[in-house]
Amino acid sequence: MSEDKNSAYKQAGGHEGNIVFDGNKITKKTKLSEVENYERIFREDPKFQKLIPHFYGATKGEKDCRMTTENLLYGRENASYMDIKLGTSSCTLGSSEEKQQRRLVTDKERCTAEHGYTVVACQLKNPETGEEVEVKDSEGSVIDTGRIHPPSPEASKVWLERLFTQNKEKDVKAVKYLLSQLEIILDYFENDNTYTIRGMSLFIVIDSLKEEYFVKLIDLVSMDPTGECDVGLVKGCQSLMTLLKEMI
Repeated sequence: MSEDKNSAYKQAGGHEGNIVFDGNKITKKTKLSEVENYERIFREDPKFQKLIPHFYGATKGEKDCRMTTENLLYGRENASYMDIKLGTSSCTLGSSEEKQQRRLVTDKERCTAEHGYTVVACQLKNPETGEEVEVKDSEGSVIDTGRIHPPSPEASKVWLERLFTQNKEKDVKAVKYLLSQLEIILDYFENDNTYTIRGMSLFIVIDSLKEEYFVKLIDLVSMDPTGECDVGLVKGCQSLMTLLKEMI
């Protein structure tokens, strides 16, 4: 698998065989709920449209739904990226009681329940060569960057520092860019959103060499029209903004 397709494969949720690449587009197998959520957003919610990948359409079947969206890593093969889940709960619509109980436990072990986010995964690259940069623990073992979930804001900040430190220097411009985008996202969640959204990610792409930065919200499988502001998403944005301000 080529490097750009490998990155896009990870972006699509790691389900190889359930995704198809076509230049700047990616088609993935998903749940009907995500297709319907994208259709509604692109029909009714122009403010939210600007915060998510472009939606090109979908095919819907009883057992098989596929949607085509913007490939967020196309043309950014040397960039590093990070996936951060937002919200104070990861219990999505339709989850069994047993699964909800398990997620309540893991949410408390991570930053999710108290701070409204968890750093899920990242891929760090040398922006000059595109080579993946390994991250090692104190004993020299390579860390699986596909499953991070730091237990505290302090540990989360370490991962954010890694994302923003390319070529051995912190990219303050990139930090400020993410802050500016989080301000826009926070404004939407505070003043416009009336859905409880679970399992949604903030997807961050950073290429410090080219000074190209990109942020979108992905994974819109679980959206419940409660008619109220989702305070968990608000908390997550605010908590991340606090960490980023400490990095400037």
